[in-house]
This record gives sequence, structure tokens and C-alpha cells, in this order.
Amino acid sequence: MRSGQRIGLPLISPVQASRMLTRSLALRATTLLLVAATLASTPCAQSGTDWIQINAAASPPRRVGAPFAYEAPEHVVLMFGGAGAAAGSTYPTGSETWEYDGRHWSLLTPATVPPPRAFMAMAYDEARERMVMFGGRQSGVSMNDTWEWDGNNWHQVTTIHSPPVQSGHSMTYDTVRGEVVLFSGDAALPETWLYDGTDWTLAQPAHVPPGRSRSALVWDRLRSRVVMFGGTPNLDDTWEWDGTDWTEPMPATRPPGRSEHAMAYDAGRGRTVLFGGIVNTATVNDTWEWDGTDWTQRLTVSSPSSRDGHGMAYDPDRGVVALFGGSNDTWEYGPDQPGSYQRFGQGCAGPAGAPTLDAFEGLRPYVGEVFAVEVRGLGAGPALLAFGASHATWGNVALPLDLGNLGFPGCTLLVGLDVTASLTPQNGHAEFALPIPPVAGLVGQRFYQQVVQFDTLPTPTGLSLSNAAAARIGAL
Repeated sequence: MRSGQRIGLPLISPVQASRMLTRSLALRATTLLLVAATLASTPCAQSGTDWIQINAAASPPRRVGAPFAYEAPEHVVLMFGGAGAAAGSTYPTGSETWEYDGRHWSLLTPATVPPPRAFMAMAYDEARERMVMFGGRQSGVSMNDTWEWDGNNWHQVTTIHSPPVQSGHSMTYDTVRGEVVLFSGDAALPETWLYDGTDWTLAQPAHVPPGRSRSALVWDRLRSRVVMFGGTPNLDDTWEWDGTDWTEPMPATRPPGRSEHAMAYDAGRGRTVLFGGIVNTATVNDTWEWDGTDWTQRLTVSSPSSRDGHGMAYDPDRGVVALFGGSNDTWEYGPDQPGSYQRFGQGCAGPAGAPTLDAFEGLRPYVGEVFAVEVRGLGAGPALLAFGASHATWGNVALPLDLGNLGFPGCTLLVGLDVTASLTPQNGHAEFALPIPPVAGLVGQRFYQQVVQFDTLPTPTGLSLSNAAAARIGAL
């Protein structure tokens, strides 16, 4: 997310952010000197974000039209079916179920297997922890069946209503409304369908994108929007779905029109990543990013070869976009200097339980971007978000510090209280946004956070603390 971009969170100014970060690092003399020197220097340039080929064990055979989706409980990317592809020819569709964990591919053997198919669509329903698959094509015949994967087996779902038979459609999961969103792959029938885990519903938006096939659809977690780009016939338009209607942004820059490309939303960097596809009649291997306002082409050092019909998915555990398909090689895309945000330790409970601190919608801290956190389980009392330069010492005090001797049994201070910011809880929830200055000297710097709340209701301690988190600032 770019500095200054509105996300509906309490937002401090870049000057305040610069002071906060500088003060929170003030206990490290060398760091303070570095930050002070670089604050007046040239803003940091775009850092390296690159593709890396992964020598994954037991790689699947080459295929096209096999969708990718990340399966959260198993911490793997799931792939099903696809059409085997070889130079100049296409083999029959398959019905294999594969998992990729970042190092290895594993061929699964479920008791129930959907019929072979390619160019279907898949999306992971986070609320129900089910992978949803719809449609596809086998031997030139399209389908309209709905299947779900529960982590061990496939189950066909019988619904009262259903989208028509189709292939080349696109799907993603809307985390706000808890439904799968499907945009039709029939260029003559541009429909939007919604699946709630029980039935399909045909949406009735006031505006409808032109019909298309083999476009790409992702869920932008930060902005709570579905993003769609391209499709046949060689479309170069961007559309967004807000749960009710479609709107067409008019970016200053846009990728060339294409189809059979792939997209994935990089939650850590708050960007949609697009790769490859067919432009006119030629396959391409260009990489683009959408930040909610404009498209930017990323000129990477390494890259997968030109391809189409591949799949991509974001792995939040490792902060990379995984790619497979159009060939039999596996690639990952991410920053050379990634930001990180790792939770650690446990809080102590107040009237509403122990507060939980985490990054907002999977964001990670990057220079020149707005980083945000959210806190849940807060009570009604005043709450502070603490920023510390260390989780080992606070001045002359060793951390972690057991607060039991101070009258707060069961509570542990895990980070230094070098800087604090007020939080405004609403219904037990608070959010805080921090613009990180575009200063090269901040890359690689660490800071630590923990929430402190003073209880207004009688409690055993009068205090509640959240878990802590360790943050490292990265470069895009």
C-alpha cells in the first residue's frame, strides 16, 4: 500500500511516522545515526523483486489449464487436473490432485476424484476451510458441476441453482462477504455468480463488464475488492467488484491485452501480480503489478519462460507467489529484501480476554508504504500500542519482564515501551496505520510491538496485554 493511500484506518503523518520509527530505534546508536543521515538523502529506489526457479522434488508433468489456490490449514498450494501439454500438441485432460509446500510436490490419492477436466476455476473458502471447484472442459465438452476439497477428499455438491456449463471462467473468494465470486467464461453471457457454500446465486449488478473468456480474478484483501483483468478477445481492461456492482478503473498504465494469463494477490505487499498469457497470438513472459490505482511493469532479472494456461497463488507463510503450468517448472516471485511480521509470546486477559495483535490483512512493513496492524479482543479501557527497539532489553531492564511482582500476575512485558500510540477501540477492535518513510536506511531495521490496555472494569490485575510481534522493514 502506498504512503498516503486511504484504507479507512487511523493514519499518522509521514513526519510523525519518521519520528516514531527513529525514536523506537533510538537505543541503538548506530541505527540512529544511520536513520538521521538517510532522512535527508535521496528516497530509496525500487528494490529488487524477482522470480526464482525452484528445484522442487517430484514435480508434476507439464500441463495447462490447471488452477492454483492456497489451502490455509494445510499450508500448501492445491492444484487439480489440467491438460497435459507438449510441444505442438495437447494431451487429454487429467484428474490428479497435487500439493506444493514450497519445496516438494506431492501427488495425493483421495478416495473420490472429480472427472478429468481443464480450464476450470478454483477458490479457497476461508470461512468453511473448503476448496471450491467449478466447471471446466473435457474432450471439448464443458461442465457445470461443483466440487469441494476438505483437505483429504473431494465431495460433489448438489445445488438448487448453478451457473451454466462453461470453461475458461474465473473465481476468487470474497473474505468480507464470505462467498465465492465467479465471472463467466462465456463471452456471449457475461454473468456474475456467487456461491455461499450451499447454493449459487446470479448477481444483478447495475454495471457488467463485457463478456470474455480466460480472464483472471483475484481478491484484493486490503481494499476489499475483487480485481479482474483481460481475457479474450485480447482485452486490456481492469474491473473491480465490491460485492454489489462492477466498476472500471481507468489507470494511466495498463498491460497489453491478453488471455490465459494468471494473477495472484500478494497480501504482504498489498499488490496484485500478473504474469504471462497470450497477447494477440504470441505467449509472453512479462510481470505486472496492480496497486489499486495503476499498473506497473516489473523488469525482473530472472523470469519464467513465455507461457499461457499456468496457475499462480500467494503463499502467505513464505510471502511469495508460486507459479506452475504452461511448462513443468516451478517458480516463485517475491522481494529480495522482504518485510516480515512475526507474532510471539502470549498476552494476559482482561474483561474481554487477552487482546490479539496482528498485521492488518496480512500486510508486511515496507519503505514508502503504509503498514497497518489490527487488535482484537480489547475491552473498554484506554489502550496503547507500544513500539520497542528490542525484545531483549528496555533500557537497563531485561525482557521479557514478569509483571507479577508489580501487582499484575500472569502478565509479561515482551517489548520495550520506547514509543506508544493511542488506540481507539470500537466493539473490541482497533486498527493503526503507520506510513513508513521512503528511506533506504530503514530497510532491514526491526521494531517490536505489544498492546497494553488499562481495564475500566474490576479485574484481577487491572491490566491486559496482547501477544507481541517482531517486524522487519523490507523494500519492494
